[in-house]
Parts: sequence; structure tokens; C-alpha cells
Amino acid sequence: METKTDVMFSGTTCVFAWLSNNHLICANSGDSRAVLCSLINNKWTATALSRDHKPEEPDEAARVRRCNGRIEQSRLQPGMVVPGLRTQAGMFYGPKRVWLKNKQVPGLAMTRSIGDMAATSVGVTASPEITVFPNLTANDRILVLASDGLWDRLSNQEVMLIITQ
Repeated sequence: METKTDVMFSGTTCVFAWLSNNHLICANSGDSRAVLCSLINNKWTATALSRDHKPEEPDEAARVRRCNGRIEQSRLQPGMVVPGLRTQAGMFYGPKRVWLKNKQVPGLAMTRSIGDMAATSVGVTASPEITVFPNLTANDRILVLASDGLWDRLSNQEVMLIITQ
């Protein structure tokens, strides 16, 4: 069954890990994340292998601004209500987002995405950051790859504790 997805305002993120012997290569585009959990001297540690590509990151924000994009939180329009928030028109709320210079679209809460064609016009890119970790050891035990659905709610440390206890 063939489906047609409008990618103008649709996209996704990706985090990828490739392990060979004691080498790990991590590629990330968006706000998915890879975390390595290691057991050293009977103590667990969590290490991020990738970073979230968010508008708060200075180099990511600079690229968007160079491409004539705008970074700011969502703005309440007259008559809008946000549950649990005392609001007034014009008020900013939520995470910083990427917008076209003079339009309230796309409102993307990340600076790298696969798809989201409107956002590519203002510097959002699908190009991944690639990091090589050449010296994994027997202490490196667990690799967690997850999307922002997890990382927006739990820290690296909290996820590690859930897995290891």
C-alpha cells in the first residue's frame, strides 16, 4: 500500500550506532539520543554519545539565524488557552522553536530533522553529527538509543538507574 506523506511540515529524527570490535560510531540528526552505561568499580555511569540538536545550542542557533530563520518560543494568539498556564495574548510559552522569519511556521523544536522541508529553508538540516568512540572496554555494558519521547521526561542518569536496578 502506497502512502503519500506531505513532508513540508513532517519529519523525523534519527540516532544510529554501529559497533565493531571495540569501536562505536554514533550518528545523530535531531533530538534522539545515544547513551552508554558503563560499570566501573561497581558504580554505574551514564555518558551521552550524542547531543540533542535544539535551538538552545549556540552553534545550531547560529546556523538557523545565518539562514534567515528565527528562534523563539511559541506565542499565544488572542483567544488561545494553554491548560494549566495563566495566559495572555502575546505571551511566550514552551521550548524554543525554529520559525520562518516572518511566519509562525514551522515551529520545530529541533534544529536537525529528516524531512520538514519548510524548516530546511531556514537552516534546519538532516546532516548528522558523527562521533567515533574507538576504545570501548568490557566496562561499557549498555547502549540506549531513544527519541525525545524518553529524553524529554527522564535524564540519562534516571534511564540508567531504571535499566540497571
